[in-house]
Amino acid sequence: MEKQIYELSNSDLLTFGAWYFPMDSSVEDELTVRPVYDLEQARDFQVIVRSKFQGSNGIEYLGYVYWGGEGVENLQPTILLEDGGAVNFWNGMRKPSWNDYPLVANVIKDAIPIICESEFLYGLPSISVVLKGLAYIEGDAVCWVF
Repeated sequence: MEKQIYELSNSDLLTFGAWYFPMDSSVEDELTVRPVYDLEQARDFQVIVRSKFQGSNGIEYLGYVYWGGEGVENLQPTILLEDGGAVNFWNGMRKPSWNDYPLVANVIKDAIPIICESEFLYGLPSISVVLKGLAYIEGDAVCWVF
C-alpha cells in the first residue's frame, strides 16, 4: 500500500500511525509514502508519525509530524481535516497566510497556541512543539503569522 502524502486521511493515520518516504526506484515520486509495519524497514528513511494537536480552547485535531528533529521547521506539523484538506504549520521561506485555509482559519486561529505531540510508536519517543501560528523562516529566524 502506498499513497501520496497529500492524500493521507485521518483514517489512514488511525490505521497506520507511522508512514515513511521510501525514496527508491519503486515509487512514483518523492511525495510517495508507505505505512511502517516495522521500524527496521524504515530506519534509513524520513518518517512521519501520527500526532495529537491540542488547542488552547480544548479542541483536538489529528495530524502528523516529521519525526526526528526539534522545532517547527524540522517537525513540519500538519493537521488533517475531515474534508480531506490539511493545515500545514510550516511554510519554509514563503510567508503563509490564514487566507490559504478559509474554511477553518478562524477555528484554528482561536485554538492557538496549539500543543502538537507525536505518539510514542515503534519505539520512537514522543516529540512536542508549541504552535504559535503559521510558521516560516525569514533570514535566520522562525517567524509566526498569528
